[in-house]
Amino acid sequence: MKMMNLYFLATSNTHLRLGLVVSKKVGNAVVRNRIKRYFREAVRTILMEKAIALSFDIVVAAKPVISTVGFNSVSIELQSLFDKLK
Repeated sequence: MKMMNLYFLATSNTHLRLGLVVSKKVGNAVVRNRIKRYFREAVRTILMEKAIALSFDIVVAAKPVISTVGFNSVSIELQSLFDKLK
């Protein structure tokens, strides 16, 4: 199930920049903030596990279906998207 889109752009920056897009279609403020916390934690663990070049601007955009799943599903899908990034 596709719960998010990942957009990236290689830059000359020496650090990774992450943008999170969670629209009101996903849910109320509590749900949107929970999804953003899921994203931040999943990206943090992915970057610690893998040696991903940090010279990217990355935007993760959530789809409304993401509000029905838990952290493990979000983390697994984000992991697969980052695997395609390499």
